Amino acid sequence: MNYIKKFFIVLGLAILSQIGMAVYGGAKGFSVLLQSLKIKYKVYNPSCS
Repeated sequence: MNYIKKFFIVLGLAILSQIGMAVYGGAKGFSVLLQSLKIKYKVYNPSCS
């Protein structure tokens, strides 16, 4: 019984870490995308600084 409990705890932690990494990576990618869009917008519209 103890082994099963440990297995589920490890499995839960692994899933949580995977979700956390995916969310972190997605947020990082999104912010990079926003930065590149802002830079492009400034390049195309110099008046809007």
